[in-house]
Amino acid sequence: EPKKPDPEQELLEAKRRLYDKLQQVEFREKQLEQQKKELEELKERCVQQGKDIILEIEVMGALNVKKQFPDALLIFISAPSISELRNRLAGRGTESEETIIKRLKKATEEAEDMDKYDYVVVNDDLEECIHTVDSVIRSYGCRRDNQLGYIAGIKEELAEIRKL
Repeated sequence: EPKKPDPEQELLEAKRRLYDKLQQVEFREKQLEQQKKELEELKERCVQQGKDIILEIEVMGALNVKKQFPDALLIFISAPSISELRNRLAGRGTESEETIIKRLKKATEEAEDMDKYDYVVVNDDLEECIHTVDSVIRSYGCRRDNQLGYIAGIKEELAEIRKL
């Protein structure tokens, strides 16, 4: 006759699994807090030096960055089509068919969120894509909200000239 499960033992196991999950969540939260702190420090250093931070990250990471740093600029770079992406992956000769299919599935999942990005750049031609991304970044730096310090300085200078 099969042994009946001990309810107290099952409860103890369930509590142990829950405790393990909570510890994993707590660890992950601490990691995220540390990453956010490091990114904030990096951002501050770069702002002081007049440099941009460029992160090449997956969609979920990009959306998390945008949530933490609403002024972040998100640029989604896409192949012209899924068939072109498949041709590019196959043309390299370095990917197995299984890997190509995995990458296509991943690209399809990520493309579902491209409308959450500030800009979408189609990578039809590599040099043109690089130029477009550079232009987007440069124009973003010229936005009024990114020039408030400069504007305030000019207004102060103008106020001094008016006193003459």
